Amino acid sequence: MAATTNTLSIQTKGLRLALGQFYALWHTELLMQWRRSGLWIAFALITVLFILVNSINLKTQVDHYLALVEPARAVAFLAYTRLGTFVGLLCIIVGLLTIDRLKGDEMTGITDLQKSTSLSMTCYVWGKFLGNYCALVLPCCLSILLLLLSYIVAGVSAAISVPFSLSALLILLPACAFVIALTLLFAALVPLRIAQIGFPVLWLWAILAPLDWPSPAMTVLNPLESYASGYWFRDPQQPLGALEQSGHTLTNAWLNMMLVPLCACLLVILLTLVLSIQTRYHAGPGRER
Repeated sequence: MAATTNTLSIQTKGLRLALGQFYALWHTELLMQWRRSGLWIAFALITVLFILVNSINLKTQVDHYLALVEPARAVAFLAYTRLGTFVGLLCIIVGLLTIDRLKGDEMTGITDLQKSTSLSMTCYVWGKFLGNYCALVLPCCLSILLLLLSYIVAGVSAAISVPFSLSALLILLPACAFVIALTLLFAALVPLRIAQIGFPVLWLWAILAPLDWPSPAMTVLNPLESYASGYWFRDPQQPLGALEQSGHTLTNAWLNMMLVPLCACLLVILLTLVLSIQTRYHAGPGRER
């Protein structure tokens, strides 16, 4: 009985220690991102530029369509023609702000210090991932809110606010998780400069399928949730048969919603394995500094 009690006590202490380490790492990543002036400048610039470019024909959009139709149809139009593009651009900023987080620890010597502690690789990777995710989702949401306000100020009914926000979150949250996991893994496998140049190209390939090359953009693995948003926020007057012919079915919508976050989790798990292998390799015989 006493042995069982001691075992439970040790397990409880171990769990508390792991949770404390995870929270400390998550909190550190969150604050370090928010304290970067470049983060807020980058999101402000991309948001202002997108709104300015969009304003070129905004009055035509509003006067001839958006202000005349019901909110559900207006949201369907915006989700299909604007939100996906805007979130795709935001995710480029998200990736570029995340891509140096692992290399930064190596260059400052933090990685070597962590190796001397009881911090597990799993706790380290998930703390990095979720810390950056929470830090970068907030400015993305603020950017989308400003885009919504630009349409309301231009004359679109404020009734679009809730469905527009829901469609934006449906696209944004999985996309951010996927892009952060992808960039952390990519940066762990290649030199930092190559990762910084290669990531935007990789991301554009994943969401655009240029020249009809094989790409996740054409499948239910589309990172921008085009199948899910295209089904759940479809034009209510569009015939269901035409929607299904384009692949926007209930099954594909659910698969799209589930597979993108699942892929993000798998990428984080793969990152944990990669970093563990790299740590063992560098700690091998004859490789100590």
